[in-house]
Amino acid sequence: HYYYNCITGINGLNADGPVVLVYPNPATNQLAISSMQSASGEIEIYDLAGQKVFALPLNPLKGTSASVDVSNFANGIYFVKAKTRDGIKTQKIIVQH
Repeated sequence: HYYYNCITGINGLNADGPVVLVYPNPATNQLAISSMQSASGEIEIYDLAGQKVFALPLNPLKGTSASVDVSNFANGIYFVKAKTRDGIKTQKIIVQH
């Protein structure tokens, strides 16, 4: 299931796959990605053309988080893909400088 918290602007991916929070959305210079469960795998960010623009391995330790510098990303829509042994979840994000 996908949820969106209107008050904080935090998007998350959960349910049958990895639980990952991606915020803020829209992002300007930094994008925070947090894993809320113990998982190993990878976080990938793709542009609309399907080109991978970022990849981050997920540490199997609970509470993994990272800050992604998106200041060099062009304005537009991107997709954050969380890939773990539990499945693959994709979320749309917007980069707006």
